[in-house]
Amino acid sequence: MQDRHHQTGHWTHRHPYAAFAVNMLYMAFTMVAPMGILMLATMSGMYPNRTANVLLIAGFFVLLPIAIGRRER
Repeated sequence: MQDRHHQTGHWTHRHPYAAFAVNMLYMAFTMVAPMGILMLATMSGMYPNRTANVLLIAGFFVLLPIAIGRRER
């Protein structure tokens, strides 16, 4: 007789620690995004490549609401 979780077919049911790992990844993104924004905003003189700085800040601003929205589920 198969376990009830195997019948659903969702990958996190087949790998019980996968859901935990995905949640930890989103928590890390929630922490890294504001930290990256603050670091680049306060220490921009240490990073002379302006194009890379703008792209990183844009990426952090995109990443933050995605991570927060995922965490609220």
